[in-house]
Amino acid sequence: MNAKIIGGIIVLVVVLGGGFLLVNNNSKKNEMPVQPTVWPTLTQSQATSSSTMQATGDAMMKKEVAVGLTASGFEPKTITVKAGTKVVWTNKSGAVATVSSDPHPVHTAYPPLNLGKMNDGASVFLIFDKPGTYTYHNHLDASTTGTVVVE
Repeated sequence: MNAKIIGGIIVLVVVLGGGFLLVNNNSKKNEMPVQPTVWPTLTQSQATSSSTMQATGDAMMKKEVAVGLTASGFEPKTITVKAGTKVVWTNKSGAVATVSSDPHPVHTAYPPLNLGKMNDGASVFLIFDKPGTYTYHNHLDASTTGTVVVE
């Protein structure tokens, strides 16, 4: 009789544990995945030229384009890319910075471009899927501006 009680308790624990795992797993399936915006720092060889003309030519051929933020501003300041291109901004300014859609301070022109704060050395990115001209700035220093032209 004692073995039957112990066996029943074991079965009950297994059934309850399995039910818990099943419910917990199903609730996670309904959660929206979160896409990280912080990327590792790009190496120097991955950075595009600071010349706007060179960067525009390079950007039109690549599916990923790098923009640096230094103490002098965004480099290159203007890039032209094809729709579907990932633009990666890397903060090399020595201070916390942002990539924020114009106009300052409300950032309403293109909300997906409001990429939040990035520490020095950190990167954020956005894949531009629609043609247009997208202007942005560093919210913490609104005189630092840039433009992405998507064809």
